[in-house]
Parts: sequence; C-alpha cells; structure tokens
Amino acid sequence: MAHFYSRIKGLKGEATRTGAKTSGMLAEAFGWDVGGKVRMRYDSKLDTDVVNLYVTTGNNSTSKLVASYIVKDGKLVHLQTEMPEILL
Repeated sequence: MAHFYSRIKGLKGEATRTGAKTSGMLAEAFGWDVGGKVRMRYDSKLDTDVVNLYVTTGNNSTSKLVASYIVKDGKLVHLQTEMPEILL
C-alpha cells in the first residue's frame, strides 16, 4: 500500500499517483505568472510526514517556501517559512 496518494483533475480528466516514504510526493499547478507546489515527505528524525507548501512564479518555476507543517497530537504544527508575514 502506498504511503502517499495524489489526485489531479484538469481538461483531460483525472489522474492519480502514489508515493512511498522513500520517494515522497510532489504536486504542482501553475499558470503564466503564479503557481503552487505541495511536497509531501516522511521525516525519519521527526518520525512523521511533513507537508511543504510553495508559491511559484508560474512557468518560470522559481519557488519560495510558504510553510512546512506536521500533525502532532492531532494538531497542525508549523515548522518553518520563508514568508513570516503570513503567520500574522
């Protein structure tokens, strides 16, 4: 059974993919000027899954980390960001 699962839907229908703890999962969606990425990975030091959210400059694909999160004790925990202004 896969550790990660992703789904995307667009003009040509829906597609799904799976990922393992070792491979993680990356999903991207972008337009001409802006986009987003979600990277899921397993962190063995934290012994949990980590989700990284990024904004991109669209087709140029330059990305900036918005935030990293884990779930601990049933609560969403913020790990880091390159955009601290979003935490206000």
